[in-house]
Amino acid sequence: MKDIKSSIGVRLLIIGGLILALLIPSAFIRGLVSERASRRREAIHEITSKWSTKQIIGGPLITIPYTETWKDEEGKTKSVTKYIQVLPETLNIAGKISPEIRYRGIYQAVVYNARLGLSGDFSFARIQKMNIDLDRLLWDDAFISLHISDMRGINEYVELKWGEEAIFFEPGIKRGNGIFDSGISVGIPLAADSISAGMKYALEIDLKGSQALGFLPLGKTTALNLSSTWNNPSFDGAFLPKRHRIDENGFSADWQVLDLNRNYPQIWTENVTKSTVFSSEFGVNLFAP
Repeated sequence: MKDIKSSIGVRLLIIGGLILALLIPSAFIRGLVSERASRRREAIHEITSKWSTKQIIGGPLITIPYTETWKDEEGKTKSVTKYIQVLPETLNIAGKISPEIRYRGIYQAVVYNARLGLSGDFSFARIQKMNIDLDRLLWDDAFISLHISDMRGINEYVELKWGEEAIFFEPGIKRGNGIFDSGISVGIPLAADSISAGMKYALEIDLKGSQALGFLPLGKTTALNLSSTWNNPSFDGAFLPKRHRIDENGFSADWQVLDLNRNYPQIWTENVTKSTVFSSEFGVNLFAP
């Protein structure tokens, strides 16, 4: 009997049996945690799908069509319409996020209303450096676009102040903008003399969203200031704030992003993809502990 008790093999069998016995309640706990996590995701999806999902704001971006002609092998003249994409020289964004919590049973999701002001200016001088015949630019068909990822969140009509004019945006992205697939756009008054003259712009957006708010740094210089009463922010994306404050009253944060910090230029025709632009997204997640 003494030999059996002191046997290493027996001891190992006993230890193995204890480990297997302890794995049973551990498996039950893991199953419960997985089930709760799945129900939480379903509850959050149900809330946000009825309110509005995460918002990503991009732009403004100007699209200018132009025609390109050539002769085929038979000597016939062919033409095609192409598009120049112009990003703003400066993009200044100031926003205030007003959060609230919505519940489904024991689960909760953070939703918000956000008021955003965008302003800055455009320059068209770089068009002269492109290998494009300026006489073929279709200035009358130029338009400006703003990316809004979930259109259901727009609370008010959006007015664009373009120089001295005021123009209301229209729903949808016009053909020719190969970057945005959701948002608003409108034709703008441009002429050939716009190449030597810049143009100021300003607009305000009042919109709803859930969980997070992101931005695309499309300005040659992009400056963003956000503030909120939410005191559990998580700053994420391609860029972190230069300065931020978090206390019991909420948070405020300031970002500054240069065109040198991104992997795409201020003006292009066909050599920039949507994935490249959206890889530079940054912003804040309203983390619910």
